[in-house]
Amino acid sequence: MAKTNNLTPKQERFCLSYIETGNASEAYRRSYDASRMKSETINRNAKALLDNSKIATRLAEIRKPAIEAAQITLKSHLKRLNDLSDMAVTEKQYSAAIAAEVSRGKASGFYIDKREDVTDPFKRALSGMTAEKARAMLDAMEQVKVIQAKAAAN
Repeated sequence: MAKTNNLTPKQERFCLSYIETGNASEAYRRSYDASRMKSETINRNAKALLDNSKIATRLAEIRKPAIEAAQITLKSHLKRLNDLSDMAVTEKQYSAAIAAEVSRGKASGFYIDKREDVTDPFKRALSGMTAEKARAMLDAMEQVKVIQAKAAAN
């Protein structure tokens, strides 16, 4: 094997084996003569390789195409939802088509989920009030605090 990023052939083999197996110790066994080593030594050496910046860079290089291929873009997501909507209409599955269209709208920012916390009684009480009523209630609460403070002082 030729050197890649100044890696030795064994280091390159380690990288490829690690990507294949996801196990650094197994990749080490496949790449180096570990027949006379204790498993603890293999584990330490494998960890040292993973910590090596050249190895880490090479692993990132190997993974990059797979990561890029797995990325979803807004454009591809919207196209997929459009295709699903079209297929659903073709099959006369209108509720599925509507669901796909709503999902497209949400992904595009046309819909905003508005949620209110109705578990808090104060928020629940204020949610149906006009601004004027809410201000009047807050003023009344302030007056109660003043009265309570005066009563506590006496």
